[in-house]
Amino acid sequence: MSLAALARPMALRVRPRPAPAPTRAATAQRRAGQEPQAPVAASGQQASPIRADGFDNLVRYIPTETVTIFVAVCSARSAVETVSGGFSFGIAYAACAALTPALLWLIAAGRHRAAGGVGPVPLHWWPLLAATVAFMVWALSVPGVTSMFTSVPKEQAAWGVLAGVGAVLVSMVLSLLERVFGPR
Repeated sequence: MSLAALARPMALRVRPRPAPAPTRAATAQRRAGQEPQAPVAASGQQASPIRADGFDNLVRYIPTETVTIFVAVCSARSAVETVSGGFSFGIAYAACAALTPALLWLIAAGRHRAAGGVGPVPLHWWPLLAATVAFMVWALSVPGVTSMFTSVPKEQAAWGVLAGVGAVLVSMVLSLLERVFGPR
C-alpha cells in the first residue's frame, strides 16, 4: 500500500461524512412496514460493502514509494559499481529505511495542508513505525540484498527465503497489532 494511503486518515481529522439519504424505494418500504432491501447490482447479485480482506492485511504497511526507490537503487548496482568502484546494500537499505517515515510525514503534511489544516500535522506514531518495520523486512527479500549477511550462495538463498516468509508474517502481525496500537 502506498504511503499516501497510510497518510490519508492522518492528514486532517474531520467529522465523518453523514450517511447517504435513503432512496425513495427504501422510504416506501419503511412506510409499508417492510425492511428496506439492499441495492441489487447490475448482474443480479446483491452489492456487498467494501471490506478489508486478507491481501489488504498483507500489504497495508508495505510502503510502495520507498520500495520503488530501493528496487531502483538495487537495480542500478552494476552502474554504481562501475562509476564509484563499490556498492553497499547496507547503505541503500539504511537510507531507504530512514526515508520511509520521512516520506510518510511529508505526504501527511501535504494532505493536511491541502485539506485546510492549520498547525502541526496530527501524526500517530504507529503508522510511522509499522511502515518502517514493514519496509525493513520486505527489503531483505529483494534478490541480492542478502549478500549483506554472507557471500555463500546457498546461505544467500536461505536468507532470501526467510526474508520472504518473514515479510508475510510481519505484515500479518502488524495488521493485528494495528487494532491495539493504531490511531483511533
